Amino acid sequence: MSERARTHSNYKAMISEILSGHEYIEEVRAPEALFRPDYVINHNGSTIFLEIEKINPRENVDWKTLQIIEKLFETKLFYGSKVIFKILIYRNDPWKSYCIQLLQNFSDGLIYLDDLNSDLLLRTSLNENNIRLWDLEKEYQTNRSIQGSAYTFEDFSYVDVNEKNGHNQLMSIFRDFNFLIESNYSVKNLKNAYIDRDFHLNLSFYFDFLINDVNIFDFITIKRISIKKLQDMAIRSRLIRYIKDGDMLYSRARPYKMYLIINGKLIGPEYDKNRYVRILHNSGWNLIPFSEVHNYNFLEVIRR
Repeated sequence: MSERARTHSNYKAMISEILSGHEYIEEVRAPEALFRPDYVINHNGSTIFLEIEKINPRENVDWKTLQIIEKLFETKLFYGSKVIFKILIYRNDPWKSYCIQLLQNFSDGLIYLDDLNSDLLLRTSLNENNIRLWDLEKEYQTNRSIQGSAYTFEDFSYVDVNEKNGHNQLMSIFRDFNFLIESNYSVKNLKNAYIDRDFHLNLSFYFDFLINDVNIFDFITIKRISIKKLQDMAIRSRLIRYIKDGDMLYSRARPYKMYLIINGKLIGPEYDKNRYVRILHNSGWNLIPFSEVHNYNFLEVIRR
């Protein structure tokens, strides 16, 4: 066993020892979440989630941070905005300073594993600054769920087309409709409101196409979608939906219409094969199988 693995096991043992005598369970499965929280604790009438995160070799720290924020969204949406979500990290991992600040400000507590103690783990303080964010997103997701996706997992398949060729095919189709097209479109995201201006960052997501000023189209090609890719796509949609001005959070006055064209299988787990379709749809994406784009009337799509 590697030293890193032994360290992880030691920390898990320490957490279990601290929690002895308390009501808790490990690795809870939630139907609408893409991960299993390491610990869920019932303490003094509050529910506390503990998630241990480490950066693996060659892992992109920025995307790792976004995937953790997506875990926060999933937890708050499924269990409610008042549950407490704490992130536990290794002090010596190569986190960027602004990523640390994002995790601190989105979560209800960021704990370095070498600082472990019962007070830090069991403190039931809630980051109330984010309750409006979770509530707005819950309302949005409920409406999306009622609407439902136009497709099921069976509609998505993989053909041997790389991203460049797929991108060129889509550009050709959009030009045939005489759309106003902007490629590699940049949108500032909500992360900017959660870090100090001293970082001098302009954090944006880039999307493949903006069509007629309000329709965002992204294209992905992957033989079978992974959990990390699902998290990446879901958080990209969520974090451009809102604008923060001081302490006030707003939904965009003119929200983007989001379309995700997928070349690849989108089959969920055996017990719920439409799970991944539903998660992407509820997070804000209108899904389109790449195999159907040549038969698609995109003019009607963007008029909806």
